[in-house]
Amino acid sequence: MTRDFSYSVGYCAIAYTTPITKPSEADSKEGAKAGSAASDNPGRPALQSDRFLSGDEEQTLLRLARATLVEWLERGSRKVDLSKFDLTPALRRDAGVFVTLHKHGQLRGCIGHTDPIKPLYEAVIENAINAAANDWRFPTVTKRELADLDIEISVMSPLRKIKSPEEIVIGRHGLMIEKRSRRGIFLPQVPVEQGWNREQYLEEICRKAELPPGSWKEGAELQVFTAQVFGEKEKGAPGGSKQ
Repeated sequence: MTRDFSYSVGYCAIAYTTPITKPSEADSKEGAKAGSAASDNPGRPALQSDRFLSGDEEQTLLRLARATLVEWLERGSRKVDLSKFDLTPALRRDAGVFVTLHKHGQLRGCIGHTDPIKPLYEAVIENAINAAANDWRFPTVTKRELADLDIEISVMSPLRKIKSPEEIVIGRHGLMIEKRSRRGIFLPQVPVEQGWNREQYLEEICRKAELPPGSWKEGAELQVFTAQVFGEKEKGAPGGSKQ
């Protein structure tokens, strides 16, 4: 389903300026309450994107991801001139992060790390290349496609094991399932974009993990996470952000 270094995700970790505390019991109860009201609603809830980075830091990561793709696709190099980027302490902290590529609104690649195994800016560089070259679902991105690509970055909170699927809030929680050595993961924006309710979300992640339908009901470990999600498209610079 995925390579050892990353996960491909979709429908297709976080840099913090202050430490993020573990969710409290009250937070879990609030999530369950909100999930009952929002995720089972036939309407489509909006994505609730957590904000851990500043707008300038978001722009820096998007510029860095695009500069990485330019170097990789045009020159076959992984080396980016980091002196052109303001790598703040937040961007240097270890974080889990996914880089997603879209072409004309369609998924073109998505790969990332769920765990904070390296500095955020380094993880963005690595996963920009991985999304372009190592997502097994798609052919390798070519130089000709570069101007047509929109880049989206999802910076993850730590994973949190949940006791009940009722805690899952559509529009807020990304989801990971693990059972019998099978794993699947969806970013928080996926069920929103697909219009899934909570049960559909759970069934789809079973399918993603190549597990039988209903596998989430018994013996599966479910973990949720939040993410700060931002992209070139929302910043007004799709398919060619300026450096």
